[in-house]
Amino acid sequence: MRIEYRLTLKDYQEASQAHFKSNRFIYLLYWFGSIAGIAFGVFLILVSIFSSYKDYFFGFVMFTCGIICHPSFNLIQSYLNRQVWKSQPLLQEAMNFEFTQEWIYQKSENFENKLRWKIYIKFLETKNLFVLYQVSNVFNIFPKRAFDSDEQIEEFRELLRTKIGTPC
Repeated sequence: MRIEYRLTLKDYQEASQAHFKSNRFIYLLYWFGSIAGIAFGVFLILVSIFSSYKDYFFGFVMFTCGIICHPSFNLIQSYLNRQVWKSQPLLQEAMNFEFTQEWIYQKSENFENKLRWKIYIKFLETKNLFVLYQVSNVFNIFPKRAFDSDEQIEEFRELLRTKIGTPC
């Protein structure tokens, strides 16, 4: 099976977001921190309203931090993804891949690789991508649009399950 594609910034951002969400502990900690900040802020405001202690400031600060945490993190992550994208021109090159039962052949304008399947330890599938991990923070991105048909996507998915295992 052969595919050819050029990654887009949108592909890279989707893979990065999937990678972040795949680390469930960090992802849940992030959500817990946002919710805890909101809840603690509301608690402090209520304590200030219903007691003789009338200092609303810290409650508003905690509440605001909890509210802002989620969208600001997404903005920061999006900004960092764009910076990585701009600084890594190899990500933007046209890529050619050939997948066999034994090897993955990778070729672009500036490099050529012949990889064994065993270098991949896990994979993710998103709506538009396959993300194959060599180690926990190093991955290859394969857009589904690079495949000729839904049948070829299914064939690739089965190849991944055979060679790597179930998606994480």
